[in-house]
Amino acid sequence: MARHCAPSLRRRRSPLAVLSQTEDRSRTLREVAQRIEQIENRREQSNLAASTAILAGLVLDKEIIARLLRQELMGESVIYQEIREEGKQEEGVSLVLRLLRKPIGEVSVDLEKRIGGLSVEQLEDLGEAVLDFQTQADLLSWFDSD
Repeated sequence: MARHCAPSLRRRRSPLAVLSQTEDRSRTLREVAQRIEQIENRREQSNLAASTAILAGLVLDKEIIARLLRQELMGESVIYQEIREEGKQEEGVSLVLRLLRKPIGEVSVDLEKRIGGLSVEQLEDLGEAVLDFQTQADLLSWFDSD
């Protein structure tokens, strides 16, 4: 699989090239993006684009990265999808914890850990259930019934 275009990518510019001590990192990213566009294997192409975007984010502004790398291509990457899912889960945990403060007050560290271990779908279910909670016992009952 890597034999298709990866060697030519390595010869000219790799995803790591943008981190090099080049004088013009934007130009380097543009060159890498052009090489990525030439890769025929769509999965390899999207994974390389996402990896390049992540590394470029260490040294370049996100506007430059978005302009030079195709967003829809990166969205197909398993790496990008995993990062998005982790972000959704973290946002879900944060929202549920804020929602819980009103009916039950501060949530114990143990319960925070349990909430943090929930999937996005479970967090959505808990977010709806919180609307009916009045005490911490309601939260515990929800965990027991789930």
